[in-house]
Amino acid sequence: MVLSIRKKENLKVRQPLQKVMIPLVDQRIMDEITHVKDLILAEVNVKELEFMEAIDKSIKPNFKTLGKKAGAKMKLVAEKITLMTQEQIAELEANGNYILALDNQNLEILREDVEILSREITGFKVANEGVLTVALDIYINEELRNEGIARELVSKLQGLRKELDFEVTDKISVKIVDNLYLKDAINQFKNYICSEILAKEINLVAELANANSVMVDETEIKVLIEKA
Repeated sequence: MVLSIRKKENLKVRQPLQKVMIPLVDQRIMDEITHVKDLILAEVNVKELEFMEAIDKSIKPNFKTLGKKAGAKMKLVAEKITLMTQEQIAELEANGNYILALDNQNLEILREDVEILSREITGFKVANEGVLTVALDIYINEELRNEGIARELVSKLQGLRKELDFEVTDKISVKIVDNLYLKDAINQFKNYICSEILAKEINLVAELANANSVMVDETEIKVLIEKA
């Protein structure tokens, strides 16, 4: 679900995000998620996972399936569905059905007879699947943005190492033509970049001869890799 939000919002996985929140469903699910919390965060590249109180949900009828059941009472059924409380919506989600009281009869409402949506939280995007909901913080501050650029640079430099036939264990030195897009990211995450690409040093320089070109996001970077 987190990855689906990333895809929908065009946020590549190399871009770190700060937080994902999961509304409490039951203790068993909470325990299962907690057990693999670090794995989840690593896979979706998010720094924090928190549990929260339930997100308010809205509900509306699926006229395609309900029309056959409700018939002439469709208008009344639709009104009653839209007026369902949060507790009633939760009961329908948990049990897969809900008995709707009409004037002189009861009507069984199934999960496929309705559409249940979680209300958005400011700054977060929400996804639902069954009883589970996730809310992903999609705000990218300067530090997160720089870390994303650093991760993208590491990927491109690793690819360049391979392209230039360096051995996996070769230590290298890296020179990059000074670039406003990269400067803060390199200065802030220099140790991380160097450790990932086995670089003894990485320096920004005014110009380079015989440099290779790589694209970091939409920016062309001139870089020279040499064996250290």
